Amino acid sequence: MHDNFFGGEPYGGRIVVLNYGKVEWMMVYYGWVEEGVNPDIVYGILREALMQMPEEHPYRGPEEFKKGNLTYRNKWEGEVDRYLGEEVILQEEKTVYKANYLGGLVDKRRGV
Repeated sequence: MHDNFFGGEPYGGRIVVLNYGKVEWMMVYYGWVEEGVNPDIVYGILREALMQMPEEHPYRGPEEFKKGNLTYRNKWEGEVDRYLGEEVILQEEKTVYKANYLGGLVDKRRGV
């Protein structure tokens, strides 16, 4: 697996999973913290949420993760072969972080 992360603030990246040197699956992601919000606090809970990634839906974190006055929420459509989603972090009821992602299986049929 390769995770190529680019950023600071905002940030982006891609994850590529290889099997015997052949790319099988990938995901791209892009996110940001709202201006005026301490990114260290936001990315702290984000890292904790990502450690709780559901095995059956390996796209970022769980549907919900709470710590103190911060709530991480993740919503997606599709399955591991083709999906897209959005994650947010709320402080109280205010959105302080958002990221979008999409991905799926690659190179499964003949093409260009």
